Amino acid sequence: MPSEQGGFPASPRLEPAWPWMPLALAAAAACTALAARRLLPAGAMRAKCGLPSVVAMRGLIAAAFFGSEAFIPLLLTTRYGWSLNAAGLALTASALMWSAGSAIQARLKGQCARRRGLTAGFAAMAAGLSVSLLSVAMGWPPLLAVAGWALTGLGIGLSFPMLSVLTMQLSRPDEQGRNASALQLSDALASSAALALAGLLLHARAQPSAPPDTLPILAMSILLALAGAWISPRAFGAGAKAESGLEAASRQKA
Repeated sequence: MPSEQGGFPASPRLEPAWPWMPLALAAAAACTALAARRLLPAGAMRAKCGLPSVVAMRGLIAAAFFGSEAFIPLLLTTRYGWSLNAAGLALTASALMWSAGSAIQARLKGQCARRRGLTAGFAAMAAGLSVSLLSVAMGWPPLLAVAGWALTGLGIGLSFPMLSVLTMQLSRPDEQGRNASALQLSDALASSAALALAGLLLHARAQPSAPPDTLPILAMSILLALAGAWISPRAFGAGAKAESGLEAASRQKA
């Protein structure tokens, strides 16, 4: 919060530790990737068509949303001087739009409509995050940043539930528990990594007597959402059709 002199409390930079930081990050990323490769479905790290791409998208969507959500109240209270209660309303708006997006996707019938809905959800997230980023960078009214975050909530509401449904559809009955666990693991690993990186970016760019710089965090989330939009058609690609066909054949035999 602003100090009595009108500025912001000084935030020490990470200059002494910065030369070692890239090495530490590389080591942590390598360990995480090694563990994830053994625990997630084969091909998830490459977003292979079918179930692996669904698991990868769950990680991307969680990282894009939760990596920024933690810093939205900080942005509104430090840069715009909002109270904590007012900043909390921004999260409420996003939650309500998430519910609306979930209701919309539940009414999408047919594979083509759901494929477009999945991509549209990621695109809406990227658009909403872009509005929030531009409102901060250009000095626009803070309500535009809130509106952008609400649009982000609509986007995740569209896409997030579809990934759970797709996981069940692309899994044999005896694999559903394992694959559902992989979906949750992808969510937890990716969102934790995004939050860690976001905190590092925030601290590394801290300046004395200045509000925290959240622009790199929003930019990171935009890139993650765009990556999800790019690979989203793979969930309904040839690999997915083949897996669905195997499941249907196994049911007929049973």
